[in-house]
Amino acid sequence: MSVFVQVFRAKVAPSDVARLLEIRPAAIAQAQAKCPVPLRAELVKLDDGTWLDILTWSEPNGAEQLMEHAAELPLLGEMHSLIGQVMSVRAGEVAHSTHGLTPAR
Repeated sequence: MSVFVQVFRAKVAPSDVARLLEIRPAAIAQAQAKCPVPLRAELVKLDDGTWLDILTWSEPNGAEQLMEHAAELPLLGEMHSLIGQVMSVRAGEVAHSTHGLTPAR
């Protein structure tokens, strides 16, 4: 099974961070309930204050499939409204992953 990743680099206003973190789990769960293609969603705050939203999909057009349901996903819409300027978007197929491995002892 192929897995696909999409990485958004964006700015989030400091005043919006708490709300973003508060609603994100429910927004992701709501999205997964409506559309089965999102597999994972990681949010990373970088040292320079920008954020990476790393989305893993089971289909190469996962984002498009999810956005077909956008009108039915109010929390996803609110989450997107809290994200400021999107600086870049990159996408690709996962060539190798260590996800699920336990740390060496």
